[in-house]
Amino acid sequence: MKKILLLISTFSIYSLATLGQQRQYGSKAYLEFLKPKEGLTNVISNQQLDVQLPVTLPITFVLLTKEITKDQLLKQVISLNQDFSNETFLKSENQSAHYKNLATDTEIRFCETFEIIEAYTDKKIDFPLGQEYARKFNELNNNGILVFVTTLENIAGYAQMPGYQIETDAIFIDKSYLYGSSMDGYNLGKTLTHLMGTYFGLGEMWNCEDDGVFDTPLHTVIHTNANKSVSSCYDFLIFEMPENFMDGTPDKFQNMFTRGQKEKMQAELITKRKNLLENITCK
Repeated sequence: MKKILLLISTFSIYSLATLGQQRQYGSKAYLEFLKPKEGLTNVISNQQLDVQLPVTLPITFVLLTKEITKDQLLKQVISLNQDFSNETFLKSENQSAHYKNLATDTEIRFCETFEIIEAYTDKKIDFPLGQEYARKFNELNNNGILVFVTTLENIAGYAQMPGYQIETDAIFIDKSYLYGSSMDGYNLGKTLTHLMGTYFGLGEMWNCEDDGVFDTPLHTVIHTNANKSVSSCYDFLIFEMPENFMDGTPDKFQNMFTRGQKEKMQAELITKRKNLLENITCK
C-alpha cells in the first residue's frame, strides 16, 4: 500500500544542481516561494463538464530567449502529442514487460498551430522573476497553456499544479531541454511532457512519495536508464517503472502514461482546469 502524501507545494521542479544533468526534485528554498499566497484567486470546482474526447488544447509559447525556431516548437508539440496519445509507447522497443498493459492514450492533445510571443531578455529567470512574467502574460492569455521557454537558474523546468492561483499559472522550461536542443540525453522533448503531466496534476515518482495514482509503483530514486529495479519503498517485491514520463529517466527511455495517470489528468482537466475547455480553438 502506498503511503499518503500531503502535497503542499504549488509547483513541481526539475533541479540540475546536485545530480549533474539528471532531474531532481526542488530545494527547500524554492518550496518557500511555492507556498500559496493569501488574497489570490483559486480555480477550484467540482462541477464536471461534458467533454468530447480526445480534446485538443491550445498552447501559447512565450520566448524569453532567442535561437528558438517555430519548426523546433512544432516538433516539440508533435512530440507531446505522440507521448499523450501513446504513439511513443507503441513505436518503442523499450516496452515494459511488467507494465505494458497499463500504457494508454490519455485522450489529451495539443494544437499544432500555436501562438508565439517574443519577449526576449538577457536575464536568467529565477523563480520570483518567473512569477512576474507569469502574472504579466496571464493578463493577456486567452485560455491557452502558457509555456515560457527561457534560460533558467540550474533547473530544467517547473510547472504549476492545478487548483492554485491563476495569476502565476504557467510552465517554464529551460531552452536546453526543449525538443531538438543540444542537451545530451534530454533533447527528445520529454521534459515538457513531464512538466505538462505536472500541469495536469501528476506527481513525480521518486523518493518513495505517493503520487496519488493507483497503478504507478513508488520509486526509490530517479532512474538513469530503463533497467528494471525492485523498489525498496515496499516490504514486498514490486518493480519500478522507469519508462514512465513522470520519472526523470533520460528521454530515449521514457514512453508511457498509465491508465491511472490518464484518469487523474482528465479529472483535473474537467474540474480545476476547466477554463481550458471553455474556449478551445486551434488557430
